[in-house]
Parts: sequence; structure tokens; C-alpha cells
Amino acid sequence: MKRNSGIGARAMAAITTVASIAFLAAACTTGGGGPATTTTIACTAPTQITGGNPVTTPPVPGWFSADTRSTGNVTVNATLGAPVGFGCNSAVMMTGATLSPPNASGQDKAQLFSFAKFGNTFASAGPVSYWAKRSSLSLSAAANMSLNLQLFGTAGFAPGCTVTPGLGCFATLVYEPYNQSGGQAAITNDVWQFWNATDTTPGNGVWWSSKITSGAGSQGLPQPFSFFQSLYSDATLGGYGFNVGSFNPDMVVAADGLTLGGTTTDF
Repeated sequence: MKRNSGIGARAMAAITTVASIAFLAAACTTGGGGPATTTTIACTAPTQITGGNPVTTPPVPGWFSADTRSTGNVTVNATLGAPVGFGCNSAVMMTGATLSPPNASGQDKAQLFSFAKFGNTFASAGPVSYWAKRSSLSLSAAANMSLNLQLFGTAGFAPGCTVTPGLGCFATLVYEPYNQSGGQAAITNDVWQFWNATDTTPGNGVWWSSKITSGAGSQGLPQPFSFFQSLYSDATLGGYGFNVGSFNPDMVVAADGLTLGGTTTDF
């Protein structure tokens, strides 16, 4: 389907302007008991993002823009607000229009990763959950904020996989809201929604692996978190965090309240 590149450009410009204003705010307000009532929420300083990946050996604290490509953009600010209980700021990620250079090939990508649990066992990673908000400025039909979890290990990987010395083979697990039982229809624009990525209800809490091309565990047949913990039984963690993958143009999404391995992050 042909896209209007101007829409994406206007969306990016509008939200960037709002973001620059939001950085200056010391507090934000949210609707209270009626149209004349507001509740003031104290706004702490937004989480700082470091460009690229850590240059020192993980584990290291902080959040990194990781594999953010082309005109993909990631910031932490009050532009799209935050879920109740998580202050004012959230992680906001955007991609440009498909037809607008330099994203003409659809390779825009935005990531926000932590490497603070690098080397921890995969078995210790649960429970996993987060809040996400998809702005109505987004034009891609199905996409929302996805969650990525990097793994290193030997068990469950295909023979001949590329081995990183001292770590083993590599895979990325991907959780996508539209893959859950409610499908694309469960994603509501301009509303903070809670996603339980280790839900055990049939059809929910399902992920796919970048190293499984077909069958159970592939993108076409995602599986529960427990499936992968059994498959990659000796795996340890690399980075984890949010991702808007390539070929998802004109995206404006936010996330907050990520819980993984007993740690909850309030951006």
C-alpha cells in the first residue's frame, strides 16, 4: 500500500516540537474526577539514554539506543505521558515514512536496551511485563512496541550456529502484542495498555526466536516463554528492552514500567 510520506514527516515534526517542550516541564497533570479537576504528578528527571551499545564489558548500568538505525529515534520524555503510577516520562520511539529518504528502504529501526543483567541466567528472567501506548499518529497497521530479549548459550541452538567465544550461540526472543490472543484488534490507540509477556493463558505470553525459521518458536508460530526456557536451557542474558523493528514506518509509540528478572524500570 502506498504511503503518504508527508504524513510521517508532519507527525515526526509535531511530536518533536512537543517533546522539546515536555523536557522543560517540572510536573504534569492528568484528568481527575471531572472536567474541572486535575491531579498534579511530580515529574522526576527522565532516564538518560547513551548512544549505541556499551563499550565496556557488560553488565553495565543504564539504557542504550543500541541498534537504532537511519531516522529511527528514541527519547525519554513526557510527550505521550506515562501509565498511572509511573510519573510523567516514558520511552518514546519513532520511525519515519517509508517513502522519505533516508528511510526509502524501510530500514528505520529504534531500540532501547539495558545490559545490566548481562550474564544472568535465562531461568531467572521472569516474570516479564510492560506498559505500551501506540499514538494515533502511527500509520503502520499492526505494529506496537515490542520487547526483545537477547540470549547466549549452546542448548537448543541449531548445529553450526555462530559461536561468540565465552558466550555461545546467539538468539533474540521477540514479544509482539499483535501476536497475542486478541490480535491486532486488542491494540487501542492513545491508551496505555498492560502487556504480560509471561502470561500463561493459552494464546498469550507468546514469543518467537530469531534463530527459528519455521515451526514451533518461529515468527509464524510463537510459543510461551516456558517453551523457550526449556529449549534454551543453559542460556544467559544479553541485552533486553524495547524495539520497533524495520519495515514499520510512521510509528510513534511509548513504553514504561518494564519488569524483568525482579527489576521494574520507571523511565
